[in-house]
Amino acid sequence: SDFSPNGYHLATGSQDHTCMVWDLRMSPRKMHCGQLYTVAAHKSLVSKVRYAQWAAGPVLLTASYDKSVKLWSADSGANAALLTCLEGHEGRVMGADLMPATGHVVSVAYDRTIKIWKMDMDSFDGDAMEVE
Repeated sequence: SDFSPNGYHLATGSQDHTCMVWDLRMSPRKMHCGQLYTVAAHKSLVSKVRYAQWAAGPVLLTASYDKSVKLWSADSGANAALLTCLEGHEGRVMGADLMPATGHVVSVAYDRTIKIWKMDMDSFDGDAMEVE
């Protein structure tokens, strides 16, 4: 799980292949947190979620046992739009992170590789460098 850059949302990964985004804001009329939206993110367990502030706005990363990493637009709206899907691992992706300052995404998987994806800051196209 991870908090959004604005601190109002929490994203959680799930065994049901989804990423849920929760609204953490409370008011006198609303005394509990609520689910904001669900992202039908992957074809298998979502193993990692991560928020980052990218040049184009907030981005949500999801990684999965389906061997992929996906980046989603994560504005304050009621949904998330897919920006890109990074594929290339031959095993379950167990961890991933974003480095917005350099335009990199890093992923690690059960195939005993680390991939460093250099992302185009505008189109979100990425090329991977593999570390074994």
